[in-house]
Amino acid sequence: MKIPISNKKLWGNFLKIASGISVVITTILAFVDFCPMVKYIVGGVFLGVLLGLFVILLIRANKMEHLTLQINNSTVNIRFASIFEQTDLKVIAFNEYFDTQVDDIVISKNTLNGKYILEFAQKEELDRLIENSRHLSERKAETNAERKDGKKQRYKLGTICKNGDYLLVALTHFDEDNRAYLTLQQYSDCLINMWNEIDILYNQQSVSMPLLGSGVTRFKDCEVTDQELLEIILWTYRISKVKFTYPSCLNIILDERKKDKINLYKLKGE
Repeated sequence: MKIPISNKKLWGNFLKIASGISVVITTILAFVDFCPMVKYIVGGVFLGVLLGLFVILLIRANKMEHLTLQINNSTVNIRFASIFEQTDLKVIAFNEYFDTQVDDIVISKNTLNGKYILEFAQKEELDRLIENSRHLSERKAETNAERKDGKKQRYKLGTICKNGDYLLVALTHFDEDNRAYLTLQQYSDCLINMWNEIDILYNQQSVSMPLLGSGVTRFKDCEVTDQELLEIILWTYRISKVKFTYPSCLNIILDERKKDKINLYKLKGE
């Protein structure tokens, strides 16, 4: 179980409900004169109800698949689904070059990045958009003239290229062997830059994003779990002060295969 019986938050929620029920039962017993046998029966039923209640709370905590939080006066929904099935703006992670070469060398066909290029974009049009974007031209980093595969122009991490209802974000560095990498500090800085870019581009629309960094990205200085990535995303959003004004909201879309790795109950009430 993701949430053990000893979980403090679980017990805290249980005791709040149990206290309310206890007050009602105590009040009734104080003002109504029951015979001892009836009191024993009421007490037994009360204990049975509490046990059943705890079991229900435990099961719900472990089966939680959707969570809504209020952050910066904005609604943040976290749920398990497919990013490509969302109807609002969708964030897709690219590398710092905005590569579009899906050949299992530069970009893997099995990544969200690869699937987006192959199934939801026109490569030639996307390349022209990236090349001619004034927004991207203002966020260029140094070029890598010695790079053998893929593009040579780097962009600052967190830079976004808007293509229809997709927000393509430069999330990772790429080494000479086309491996995506970051340090934890670079990841946090990238997310902060990304939130600022989204604030410019989202135009009062809701935004859906996957668990950025959970795919083939390698963290140079530490091991980072999917749970920690989710918590970092929420933390950077909180400190960014970006607000999605109602009815727009932020949706974090988690892969169905990560249900056993993500503990939404831990985030409840934060």
